[in-house]
Amino acid sequence: MIEVRCGRATGNHTSLTTSAGTAIYTYPADSHRLIAVDGQPRNQDAAVNTTHRPND
Repeated sequence: MIEVRCGRATGNHTSLTTSAGTAIYTYPADSHRLIAVDGQPRNQDAAVNTTHRPND
């Protein structure tokens, strides 16, 4: 499987493309905390561990 990650100069990945398709990553303007993947919300704790994903 080939994966392609796209990112910004800030170090945040903006998308991931695999043979299954492309997932778009969303971050708030004032943080590096991932808040959504393809519009599905992500919650994180203070250590930036994902604590909730849809369908968990």
